[in-house]
Parts: sequence; structure tokens; C-alpha cells
Amino acid sequence: MTILSSSVFSATQVCKVTIDSDDIELKWTGYKFPGKEKAGVSGTLRNLGVKESYSGTTLESILKGLEFNIDSRSVWSRNSMRDARLVKYFFGKMSTTMIKGHIVELKDKKLLVKLNMNGLMKDITLDVTQKDNRFKAVGVIDILDFGMSKSLAAINKACFDLHKGKTWSDVQITLLLSHGKD
Repeated sequence: MTILSSSVFSATQVCKVTIDSDDIELKWTGYKFPGKEKAGVSGTLRNLGVKESYSGTTLESILKGLEFNIDSRSVWSRNSMRDARLVKYFFGKMSTTMIKGHIVELKDKKLLVKLNMNGLMKDITLDVTQKDNRFKAVGVIDILDFGMSKSLAAINKACFDLHKGKTWSDVQITLLLSHGKD
């Protein structure tokens, strides 16, 4: 997400913040290889199913309640063969191809999100950092918490040799946004 306009006024005036949905970036990192060889494989989800733009007086007010409807088939890892395997063997085993949810709140450097994946709704918490006009929220989910053992088994089988027999169930989620002030 990029804050397109942020105007700072005198203490009696209101600041307006606008976020353009085209700049939302949601990254994921899954893991492969056994034991100490554990290594990440990263990508993004391109179709997040959010509104065109959001406006409010603070970033917190914009994020609270923000809904998403992610098309899991929009996975992009810069490797078309990997993407096809993820769509077929991992996301294709879910009860629905959509990942839905909304942001509950941003408070005390924590972003609380309700996430509905594979028909199961769970609360997840992402740790927030802000530095040099960059907002970053990072957390880890365990896909087994979403009843995705069939997905894990299928992708592990499809990538058995490539992953040296091990695909992990933990996935790091990263939400990024840039913002500026006029």
C-alpha cells in the first residue's frame, strides 16, 4: 500500500491519508529442505481483492476493517513452473481458491487480522515496524491450523526431490506499504 497523499496541517486542521490499492504488496515465504538446511521460497499474491482506494485521517483508521478476498491462483514467485505446482497441488487442495479476511486493528505495533483460509477462520497477529516511510507487518502462520494437511502432503509429494523430502507447514506473511507526507 502506498499512501498517496498525506497533508500535515495546523493543530486545528485534519490530516487526510489515502491508500491506493495498486500498491498493496503481500509477500509469502514457504520453506523447504530438512533440518538445518531449511531454506525459504518467496513470492507474492497479486490479486488481493481490495477496494480501489481508502481514505482516512490516520493509517490506523484506514487499516481497521480493510477487507480482502485473495485469489490464491494469483500466486507469483518469478518461476512459472513453481507457480503452476502451487496452484495445482497446494491451493488446489483447499475447499475454495479464495483466501478471505479483514484487518481487525493496528495497535501497539501489532496488526490483528482475521484470516479465512480453507473454510477455517483464525486470528493472526503480525508485528509492525515503521522506518523511513515504510510500513511492514510480518507474521507466521501454520497451514495445518487451517486444515491444510492435504495441501501440504500434495505439494511435498509433487516437489519431493526438489525439496529433499521436506516441505514445512510454516509460512511467513509480509504486508508492505510505503507512505509519504506532503
